[in-house]
Amino acid sequence: SSIRRGANALHMLLVLCLWLKSVELTSKWKYFDLLQHEGEAPVWRCQVWQLTAKLHSTAEVLLLLLTALGWRILRPRLSVTELRFTGLALGLAGGAIVLQASAEGCPVGTESAMSFTLFFYIVRVACYLVIIFAMNFNLQLIGMHLQESPVSAATAILYQRQQVYLRFRRLFLLIVFRPSTLLWLQVAVFGMEGGAWLVTAFSEGTSWILYVALFMTLKPSGHSCRVGELVRAMSDTPVPTPVSPDPPSPPPPPPSADTAADAAAA
Repeated sequence: SSIRRGANALHMLLVLCLWLKSVELTSKWKYFDLLQHEGEAPVWRCQVWQLTAKLHSTAEVLLLLLTALGWRILRPRLSVTELRFTGLALGLAGGAIVLQASAEGCPVGTESAMSFTLFFYIVRVACYLVIIFAMNFNLQLIGMHLQESPVSAATAILYQRQQVYLRFRRLFLLIVFRPSTLLWLQVAVFGMEGGAWLVTAFSEGTSWILYVALFMTLKPSGHSCRVGELVRAMSDTPVPTPVSPDPPSPPPPPPSADTAADAAAA
Protein backbone atom coordinates (compact mmCIF):
# COMPACT_ATOMS: atom_id res chain seq x y z
CA SER A 1 0.00 0.00 0.00
CA SER A 2 0.99 3.66 -0.25
CA ILE A 3 1.29 3.95 3.55
CA ARG A 4 3.72 1.03 3.73
CA ARG A 5 5.81 2.38 0.86
CA GLY A 6 5.99 5.86 2.39
CA ALA A 7 6.83 4.74 5.94
CA ASN A 8 10.26 5.62 7.32
CA ALA A 9 12.18 5.49 10.59
CA LEU A 10 10.21 8.39 12.06
CA HIS A 11 6.97 6.43 11.71
CA MET A 12 8.65 3.41 13.28
CA LEU A 13 9.56 5.60 16.26
CA LEU A 14 5.91 6.65 16.53
CA VAL A 15 4.85 3.00 16.56
CA LEU A 16 7.47 2.34 19.27
CA CYS A 17 5.95 5.11 21.39
CA LEU A 18 2.51 3.53 21.06
CA TRP A 19 3.88 0.11 22.01
CA LEU A 20 5.71 1.48 25.06
CA LYS A 21 2.55 3.29 26.15
CA SER A 22 0.62 0.02 25.92
CA VAL A 23 3.26 -1.84 27.95
CA GLU A 24 3.26 0.94 30.55
CA LEU A 25 -0.51 0.77 31.01
CA THR A 26 -0.43 -3.05 31.19
CA SER A 27 2.32 -3.14 33.83
CA LYS A 28 0.59 -0.39 35.83
CA TRP A 29 -2.71 -2.27 35.76
CA LYS A 30 -1.06 -5.53 36.93
CA TYR A 31 0.73 -3.75 39.79
CA PHE A 32 -2.40 -2.07 41.16
CA ASP A 33 -4.51 -5.18 40.57
CA LEU A 34 -2.18 -7.15 42.85
CA LEU A 35 -2.33 -4.38 45.44
CA GLN A 36 -6.11 -4.45 45.37
CA HIS A 37 -6.55 -8.22 45.67
CA GLU A 38 -3.57 -9.26 47.79
CA GLY A 39 -2.67 -6.10 49.66
CA GLU A 40 0.91 -6.12 48.41
CA ALA A 41 2.83 -6.55 45.18
CA PRO A 42 6.38 -7.48 44.27
CA VAL A 43 8.79 -4.58 44.08
CA TRP A 44 9.92 -5.60 40.61
CA ARG A 45 6.42 -4.93 39.24
CA CYS A 46 6.57 -1.34 40.43
CA GLN A 47 10.06 -1.02 38.99
CA VAL A 48 8.93 -2.40 35.62
CA TRP A 49 6.03 0.05 35.57
CA GLN A 50 8.28 3.01 36.34
CA LEU A 51 10.90 1.83 33.84
CA THR A 52 8.40 1.51 30.98
CA ALA A 53 6.85 4.90 31.89
CA LYS A 54 10.21 6.66 31.67
CA LEU A 55 11.16 4.80 28.47
CA HIS A 56 7.90 5.93 26.92
CA SER A 57 8.53 9.54 27.96
CA THR A 58 12.04 9.38 26.48
CA ALA A 59 10.80 7.93 23.19
CA GLU A 60 8.08 10.58 23.04
CA VAL A 61 10.56 13.44 23.56
CA LEU A 62 12.86 11.89 20.95
CA LEU A 63 9.99 11.71 18.46
CA LEU A 64 9.07 15.36 19.03
CA LEU A 65 12.71 16.46 18.82
CA LEU A 66 13.46 14.64 15.56
CA THR A 67 10.24 15.90 14.01
CA ALA A 68 11.00 19.50 14.98
CA LEU A 69 14.54 19.20 13.58
CA GLY A 70 13.08 18.11 10.24
CA TRP A 71 14.48 14.58 10.18
CA ARG A 72 12.81 12.54 7.41
CA ILE A 73 10.51 15.50 6.69
CA LEU A 74 12.82 18.19 5.33
CA ARG A 75 16.12 16.28 5.15
CA PRO A 76 17.27 12.67 5.36
CA ARG A 77 19.92 13.17 8.05
CA LEU A 78 20.82 15.49 10.91
CA SER A 79 23.88 17.68 11.29
CA VAL A 80 26.77 16.78 13.57
CA THR A 81 25.69 19.29 16.23
CA GLU A 82 22.13 17.99 16.21
CA LEU A 83 23.34 14.40 16.51
CA ARG A 84 25.57 15.31 19.44
CA PHE A 85 22.76 17.08 21.29
CA THR A 86 20.34 14.20 20.64
CA GLY A 87 22.88 11.66 21.82
CA LEU A 88 23.68 13.70 24.94
CA ALA A 89 20.01 14.08 25.82
CA LEU A 90 19.38 10.37 25.33
CA GLY A 91 22.42 9.48 27.41
CA LEU A 92 21.41 11.71 30.32
CA ALA A 93 17.79 10.56 30.22
CA GLY A 94 18.82 6.91 29.95
CA GLY A 95 21.17 7.23 32.91
CA ALA A 96 18.44 8.79 35.04
CA ILE A 97 16.01 6.05 34.01
CA VAL A 98 18.40 3.22 34.90
CA LEU A 99 19.33 4.75 38.26
CA GLN A 100 15.69 5.34 39.17
CA ALA A 101 14.59 1.86 38.10
CA SER A 102 17.42 0.20 40.04
CA ALA A 103 16.70 2.16 43.23
CA GLU A 104 16.04 0.03 46.28
CA GLY A 105 12.36 -0.54 46.87
CA CYS A 106 9.53 1.00 44.93
CA PRO A 107 10.91 4.24 43.48
CA VAL A 108 7.67 6.18 43.92
CA GLY A 109 8.02 8.86 46.59
CA THR A 110 11.57 8.09 47.79
CA GLU A 111 14.14 10.85 48.06
CA SER A 112 16.55 9.35 45.52
CA ALA A 113 13.73 8.71 43.06
CA MET A 114 12.58 12.30 43.35
CA SER A 115 16.07 13.57 42.54
CA PHE A 116 16.30 11.29 39.49
CA THR A 117 12.83 12.38 38.38
CA LEU A 118 13.77 16.05 38.74
CA PHE A 119 16.90 15.50 36.67
CA PHE A 120 14.86 13.70 34.01
CA TYR A 121 12.38 16.61 33.85
CA ILE A 122 15.25 19.10 33.47
CA VAL A 123 16.53 17.17 30.45
CA ARG A 124 13.03 17.11 28.98
CA VAL A 125 12.59 20.86 29.44
CA ALA A 126 15.91 21.47 27.66
CA CYS A 127 14.70 19.30 24.78
CA TYR A 128 11.41 21.22 24.67
CA LEU A 129 13.30 24.51 24.31
CA VAL A 130 15.30 23.09 21.39
CA ILE A 131 12.07 21.79 19.83
CA ILE A 132 10.46 25.25 19.98
CA PHE A 133 13.49 26.93 18.45
CA ALA A 134 13.94 24.34 15.68
CA MET A 135 10.24 24.30 14.83
CA ASN A 136 9.98 28.07 14.44
CA PHE A 137 13.26 28.23 12.51
CA ASN A 138 12.12 25.58 10.01
CA LEU A 139 8.77 27.34 9.55
CA GLN A 140 10.50 30.63 8.78
CA LEU A 141 12.87 28.87 6.37
CA ILE A 142 9.99 27.19 4.53
CA GLY A 143 8.12 30.48 4.32
CA MET A 144 11.12 32.24 2.77
CA HIS A 145 11.52 29.49 0.16
CA LEU A 146 7.82 29.60 -0.71
CA GLN A 147 7.95 33.36 -1.27
CA GLU A 148 10.98 33.17 -3.54
CA SER A 149 10.15 30.02 -5.52
CA PRO A 150 7.89 29.82 -8.60
CA VAL A 151 4.95 27.46 -8.84
CA SER A 152 6.29 23.93 -9.35
CA ALA A 153 6.04 20.43 -7.93
CA ALA A 154 8.86 21.16 -5.48
CA THR A 155 7.00 24.23 -4.24
CA ALA A 156 3.84 22.19 -3.75
CA ILE A 157 5.73 19.59 -1.68
CA LEU A 158 7.28 22.37 0.38
CA TYR A 159 3.83 23.81 0.97
CA GLN A 160 2.67 20.43 2.25
CA ARG A 161 5.65 20.32 4.61
CA GLN A 162 4.67 23.74 5.91
CA GLN A 163 1.15 22.53 6.68
CA VAL A 164 2.57 19.50 8.50
CA TYR A 165 4.74 21.76 10.65
CA LEU A 166 1.86 24.08 11.46
CA ARG A 167 -0.30 21.16 12.63
CA PHE A 168 2.66 19.72 14.55
CA ARG A 169 3.19 23.05 16.34
CA ARG A 170 -0.42 23.07 17.53
CA LEU A 171 -0.10 19.50 18.82
CA PHE A 172 3.16 20.30 20.56
CA LEU A 173 1.58 23.23 22.37
CA LEU A 174 -1.21 20.92 23.56
CA ILE A 175 1.37 18.42 24.81
CA VAL A 176 3.27 21.13 26.67
CA PHE A 177 0.20 22.61 28.40
CA ARG A 178 -1.42 19.23 29.09
CA PRO A 179 0.26 18.65 32.53
CA SER A 180 -0.76 22.12 33.71
CA THR A 181 -4.34 21.47 32.61
CA LEU A 182 -4.38 18.13 34.45
CA LEU A 183 -3.05 19.77 37.62
CA TRP A 184 -5.71 22.48 37.40
CA LEU A 185 -8.44 19.86 36.97
CA GLN A 186 -7.17 17.88 39.94
CA VAL A 187 -6.96 20.90 42.24
CA ALA A 188 -9.82 23.15 41.15
CA VAL A 189 -12.41 20.84 39.56
CA PHE A 190 -12.22 17.27 40.87
CA GLY A 191 -10.51 17.90 44.22
CA MET A 192 -7.33 16.40 45.63
CA GLU A 193 -8.98 13.29 47.11
CA GLY A 194 -12.06 12.08 45.31
CA GLY A 195 -11.26 12.86 41.69
CA ALA A 196 -7.85 11.22 41.27
CA TRP A 197 -9.23 8.43 39.10
CA LEU A 198 -11.05 10.95 36.91
CA VAL A 199 -7.83 12.89 36.35
CA THR A 200 -6.00 9.66 35.53
CA ALA A 201 -8.70 8.62 33.06
CA PHE A 202 -8.67 12.06 31.46
CA SER A 203 -4.86 11.98 31.25
CA GLU A 204 -4.72 8.60 29.54
CA GLY A 205 -7.59 9.43 27.20
CA THR A 206 -6.05 12.72 26.06
CA SER A 207 -2.70 10.97 25.62
CA TRP A 208 -4.17 8.51 23.12
CA ILE A 209 -6.10 11.28 21.36
CA LEU A 210 -2.88 13.25 20.91
CA TYR A 211 -1.16 10.18 19.52
CA VAL A 212 -3.95 9.68 17.00
CA ALA A 213 -3.68 13.33 15.95
CA LEU A 214 0.11 13.02 15.70
CA PHE A 215 -0.25 9.91 13.55
CA MET A 216 -2.69 11.71 11.25
CA THR A 217 -0.22 14.59 10.97
CA LEU A 218 2.87 12.48 10.23
CA LYS A 219 1.23 9.56 8.44
CA PRO A 220 2.85 8.48 5.15
CA SER A 221 0.68 8.89 2.07
CA GLY A 222 0.96 8.92 -1.65
CA HIS A 223 2.11 12.43 -2.53
CA SER A 224 2.06 12.18 -6.29
CA CYS A 225 -1.70 12.63 -6.71
CA ARG A 226 -1.98 15.37 -4.11
CA VAL A 227 1.04 17.21 -5.44
CA GLY A 228 -0.35 17.08 -8.97
CA GLU A 229 -3.70 18.43 -7.81
CA LEU A 230 -2.02 21.20 -5.84
CA VAL A 231 0.20 22.21 -8.76
CA ARG A 232 -2.80 22.32 -11.11
CA ALA A 233 -4.76 24.40 -8.62
CA MET A 234 -1.86 26.80 -8.22
CA SER A 235 -1.38 26.99 -11.99
CA ASP A 236 -5.07 27.65 -12.67
CA THR A 237 -5.15 30.55 -10.27
CA PRO A 238 -5.03 33.71 -12.36
CA VAL A 239 -2.01 35.78 -11.57
CA PRO A 240 -2.60 39.52 -12.16
CA THR A 241 -0.09 40.93 -14.56
CA PRO A 242 1.13 44.39 -13.75
CA VAL A 243 -0.20 46.99 -16.17
CA SER A 244 2.42 49.46 -17.19
CA PRO A 245 1.26 53.08 -17.32
CA ASP A 246 0.80 54.75 -20.67
CA PRO A 247 3.89 56.58 -21.83
CA PRO A 248 3.59 60.34 -21.59
CA SER A 249 2.59 62.10 -24.83
CA PRO A 250 5.43 64.00 -26.48
CA PRO A 251 5.35 67.79 -26.11
CA PRO A 252 4.00 69.78 -29.10
CA PRO A 253 6.66 70.92 -31.57
CA PRO A 254 7.77 74.57 -31.30
CA PRO A 255 6.13 76.98 -33.82
CA SER A 256 8.07 77.66 -36.97
CA ALA A 257 9.21 81.17 -38.02
CA ASP A 258 6.46 81.52 -40.73
CA THR A 259 3.77 80.60 -38.20
CA ALA A 260 5.07 83.17 -35.74
CA ALA A 261 5.15 85.90 -38.43
CA ASP A 262 1.58 85.17 -39.50
CA ALA A 263 0.44 85.31 -35.88
CA ALA A 264 2.16 88.69 -35.41
CA ALA A 265 0.65 90.15 -38.60
CA ALA A 266 -2.79 89.04 -37.52
